[in-house]
Amino acid sequence: MGIGSGCISHWKKELRESEKNAFPGNGTPRDQEIAKLKREIERLKQERDILKKAVGIFSKPPETGMLS
Repeated sequence: MGIGSGCISHWKKELRESEKNAFPGNGTPRDQEIAKLKREIERLKQERDILKKAVGIFSKPPETGMLS
């Protein structure tokens, strides 16, 4: 194939190094962005649910006779 043993040794070394760093502490920037977006989605869902409940509460006619 015409590939020297030095080249193969270099590739093996790179592979070993990349395996060591396959999952470094905080992940890749893309993973961090996905986690951030998931947190934002969860926050927005909670806000939406609160607003739905508020609309339900304020759209009911006031009950009469409570203070009488």
